[in-house]
Amino acid sequence: MNWNNQRSVSIFGSSQRRRLMKQLLKALKARHSIVAAKIDEEQRRPRPDGIRVRALKKIKLHLKEQITLLERGDTSQAASRSRRAVSSFGNPLAAGY
Repeated sequence: MNWNNQRSVSIFGSSQRRRLMKQLLKALKARHSIVAAKIDEEQRRPRPDGIRVRALKKIKLHLKEQITLLERGDTSQAASRSRRAVSSFGNPLAAGY
């Protein structure tokens, strides 16, 4: 059987899926705000760490991409990107969450 042509089957109903997507969107926006605050905090230091700022900006960009995808309703791409950003979000350069 060719699994590539099969439609994915959701174990969630449509209302439960919408609720979960809203929760994910809310969490992503909260993380985005935290990262933005960390960037501002680092840039206000007398000698900001440029590597840390770049790492935080990358994380912030990934979060923004996920938010945009979810808001557009493209949940398949957002879910795969979410897994990548979660691993980036735990980056030691972004410590202090």
